[in-house]
Amino acid sequence: CSDDGRTVVTGGHSGTITAWDARSGEVVKTFEKVHKAEVTGLTFQSGTQQLFSCSRDRTVKIWSLDDMAYVDTLFGHVQGCTQIDCLRKERVISVGEDRTCRLWKVQDETQLLFKGTPCSGNVDACCFVNGTTFVTGSQDSSVSLWSMFKKRPVYTVRGAHGSHGGGDGSACSTWRRAPRRR
Repeated sequence: CSDDGRTVVTGGHSGTITAWDARSGEVVKTFEKVHKAEVTGLTFQSGTQQLFSCSRDRTVKIWSLDDMAYVDTLFGHVQGCTQIDCLRKERVISVGEDRTCRLWKVQDETQLLFKGTPCSGNVDACCFVNGTTFVTGSQDSSVSLWSMFKKRPVYTVRGAHGSHGGGDGSACSTWRRAPRRR
């Protein structure tokens, strides 16, 4: 949903993205099969009608819903992209089945690669905390706190949900500071 509450966007298994008018419930625009695989994440840049989508086709796409038009495609993931998030700046974080996190600097057309996540599974979730810090969640129930200034997590909770990795479900008792690099 856009910040102003005007637009709701949905994505489907067919790679289609649909923009809805939140007040009337009517379809505003359908972008047919714009991804080659299912759409796995959608996020608006805060305060704008700029939309980012990600897919298991390994791409992140940029959309202008002011113009109802496709803008660009970002490439980098080597396996499916599973989630995406964005704040006010044109910085997007994406995670994927390739066990990586990528911080995209859209205006500079660059990306920072955060590899070597401490998990043994795919990275399925991501969320910005602020402009320089983000959190990821993995299939092995690990939750990691990252800084865009470090290539490794600042903190990691293993077994955060208690169902995998031998954790007891108590996040406070399982936080670990990442080792310092020398």
